Amino acid sequence: MTQILTGQNSETEKTDEIFSTIAPRVGIGMHDYLNCELGISALYISNRPLQWGAASFYSTYVFQQTDWQSKFNMHGIKIGIQSSWGIFMWGLEWKNMNYKGSYYNYLSPKIGLSWLDVVNIEYLINALDMNENFPLQSRHQIAINFSLNRKIYNNIWKKYPPINILPDCKTSIVKTL
Repeated sequence: MTQILTGQNSETEKTDEIFSTIAPRVGIGMHDYLNCELGISALYISNRPLQWGAASFYSTYVFQQTDWQSKFNMHGIKIGIQSSWGIFMWGLEWKNMNYKGSYYNYLSPKIGLSWLDVVNIEYLINALDMNENFPLQSRHQIAINFSLNRKIYNNIWKKYPPINILPDCKTSIVKTL
């Protein structure tokens, strides 16, 4: 009876885990023009049923173009926090960017799709008022970023690859024949 209530089978390995780790974070995005980021994430990950999610705090250094012909001539720091449950993600980030000796701040709530805060596809909207002096005028941003280290790879990626979240098409086709 205990096995039925807990969902554990004595013959199978218990795979429910909660852990935290620090991992490198890399990303690429668009905020008017191309930007890249490199930094570090502190992640809390749970793969328990009904708690399948994660939370992370991160800090990165951002390299930003201000037009398509320029090199990455705007740069600065980004600090953020995000959380995910299932495949949905939400968060908030702040960027302080330097361009030609002046500093510009961007505060952006975000939503998107995420796989345990390890792989994120996100949409951000700038919440602070901007004026014509800001080098980046768009309120909208999109980005994709990754936080991966050996612990995440061994404990999560190998056990629950993102592609295995989808149904096994071969098995479904064979069963229908």
